[in-house]
Amino acid sequence: MRRLLLLATVLFVLAAGPASGVVDRANSIAGFAFNPSPMDITTGDSVVWTNNDGSSHNIVAASFASPTELLPGQTYRRTFDAEGDYTYECTLHNGMTGLVRVRTAPAPVVPEVPMPILLGASASIAIAIALWTRRARETPGPRPVW
Repeated sequence: MRRLLLLATVLFVLAAGPASGVVDRANSIAGFAFNPSPMDITTGDSVVWTNNDGSSHNIVAASFASPTELLPGQTYRRTFDAEGDYTYECTLHNGMTGLVRVRTAPAPVVPEVPMPILLGASASIAIAIALWTRRARETPGPRPVW
């Protein structure tokens, strides 16, 4: 029974596939510039700006802004949930601008599995269960309680 549960668990985990999640994308502020710019990300990702300069900077766009000036070594994170082109600037320094381009991630590609393989896996599990229960019935002694 434990082997059957282990097998079922392994098959479930394999069928579920890899987990998806938010990706943090780094953007360095150095030399009075945002790097990289432009920056291409997918919806749901975050950009983390880190001030690697010797001067304070801020990040200001039409739809978002860093809450304060970023001192050297400080960071600001923004998650982008909608597609679009987001231009931003450091209002403390003229000409210091950047761009984040947000696009929807393509749908995951699910490999096609030929039907005989699916039937084969299901049949193998069914046969294993049948053999296990048959052996349990044919074994002398008290019957296991399920």
